[in-house]
Amino acid sequence: MVGRVSLFRRWVTARVGDVCEGPVVERGGPAVLCLSLSLVLLPFLTSIGVLLVSVGTAFHAVLDNAKNELLVRAVGHHLVVLGPYSRDGWNHPGPAMYYLLAAPYRLLGSNSASMYAAASLINAAAVAGMLVIARRRGGVPVLLFTTLGLTVVMHALGTDFLRDPWNPYVTVLPFGFFVFLIWELSAGSAWALPLAAFVGSFVIQTHIGYAPLTIPLAIGGAAWFGYMERRGTAARHNVVRPWIIAAVVLGLMWLPPVVGVFLHTPGDLSRAVHYFLRRKATHSLAQGYRVVAEPFSIRPEWIVGPRAPVPFTGEPSFLYRAPAPWLVVPFLLGVWILWRHRVNEATRLALIVGATCALGVLSVAHTIGPVYVYRLRWVWLLGMMAMIVVTWAAWTALVRTAAPRRGPVLLTPLAIGAIVFTGMNMVSAVRSTTPEKALSATLATLYRPLRKALPNRKAPVVLGATDFEASTYAGGIRLWLERDGIPTRVPASPDAAQEAGKWAVYRGGRARAFVSVASGSSFDALVKDPGQRLVSYSGTLSPSRREAIAAELVGLTAQYKAGTLSAADLLARTAKLSRTLGNAVGVFVHGS
Repeated sequence: MVGRVSLFRRWVTARVGDVCEGPVVERGGPAVLCLSLSLVLLPFLTSIGVLLVSVGTAFHAVLDNAKNELLVRAVGHHLVVLGPYSRDGWNHPGPAMYYLLAAPYRLLGSNSASMYAAASLINAAAVAGMLVIARRRGGVPVLLFTTLGLTVVMHALGTDFLRDPWNPYVTVLPFGFFVFLIWELSAGSAWALPLAAFVGSFVIQTHIGYAPLTIPLAIGGAAWFGYMERRGTAARHNVVRPWIIAAVVLGLMWLPPVVGVFLHTPGDLSRAVHYFLRRKATHSLAQGYRVVAEPFSIRPEWIVGPRAPVPFTGEPSFLYRAPAPWLVVPFLLGVWILWRHRVNEATRLALIVGATCALGVLSVAHTIGPVYVYRLRWVWLLGMMAMIVVTWAAWTALVRTAAPRRGPVLLTPLAIGAIVFTGMNMVSAVRSTTPEKALSATLATLYRPLRKALPNRKAPVVLGATDFEASTYAGGIRLWLERDGIPTRVPASPDAAQEAGKWAVYRGGRARAFVSVASGSSFDALVKDPGQRLVSYSGTLSPSRREAIAAELVGLTAQYKAGTLSAADLLARTAKLSRTLGNAVGVFVHGS
């Protein structure tokens, strides 16, 4: 038995060594890798500590994250086969996000803070993977280039982004890791094939917007790997093994979405496919170019941070007018220098970055509907990777021509820069507070009176929302009730099963209470309904004052129709009263 354990230990050590060391072996390389990993991981660990210790159980998620947390909680209790729900009436391709978050979510406390901590772990694993590959493919210099680039991008993204489990956010850094895995595949590394299948599947299932980027890269990387295999002399079983493992990984990853097609008809993949086939893209190649060109401008967002989007649309301003991509010039010059010096690892990375940029142009051009700014953070990683290529070229030219013995000294400023940005990232993590603090405070105001008002009988609470703003809090109330041990259901509707899961849809029968969350004009309508009882409220004005202003608005309309009030006066007085109304959201219980 001892012999078998020792043999297994040697096998694991050999495999880990294959992954971490790679072809580039340098003195001090492992120590620098440990330092680099520490620099990029410390902010994540700090953020996780703040979430679990300072925030803790006092935080309850709202918006989409509340709905996603409910589905993470369902893993192990129900068959979760659908991906995150889209506002357009379909689901993203698969539930990989829920299954990947489930284990750390349960281990770290099964609350909203642990959900955010689990997302931090996913991002931490992605940046660690990028550093390991950078060390393998380029040694200590490229490892430090990548460390500095990642710390800069992490600073620009911010702590709130890096810990947010929302599906457009939690996929950004894993996509960068996927691109690095394609780089590793291009060198013929067998272990990267199944891992690329896993990471690529996770990214696509979690957000369908990555499909036009990830699928062509995966096909190209697999073909490149196959070509490298044909040039090698490995034994037959070693050649076949990574393909078999990758096929198994793909089968396991895509089994839930396939099951979802049969359980939800029409649903998930079928509805998403119909949506994209029936609608036409609303953007041009020029707009796609501007989005991808922004990271190559003089002051790119991945260095200086995000700029405010266009009001009312949520799209970036550079979608319509982008600054000149001057940094493309040093990138192309760097590629030429690396090609001339035959630095094959670097030229392959440059080729992959260029291909991803081209795919990005096509992806943005074929977007249906607005190109919201929150969907475009992946382009920041392209700018960072391009700068790795530029720095690599400058390093190559300098070391090979001018100062070959001063390499370690020349790398010192990069290490210092990474340390400085890590310090800023850690300070940001320490100063971070409760996520969505204002919304969470409003949620608490709405939930506690409702909890006391619920009748004491064993049956699920049926809870729905009358409008989009109200749904912000309805999901959070459902989540809080479930965490308090009170089962909930949502009213039956055409999309209810896709959004909340079949098990969560109310099909009739005994209910503990029928609860509605309403805001704005929907609140004003329900508060007048004698069959609805207002149990909790948060708003700019008191409900009675809102009712008086609503009555005054009705009176103004009546005066205008009677001809005693001009259209200009009606518009001016109505606008003033509407601004006075402010925000209002309330929770109603049907009946007594």
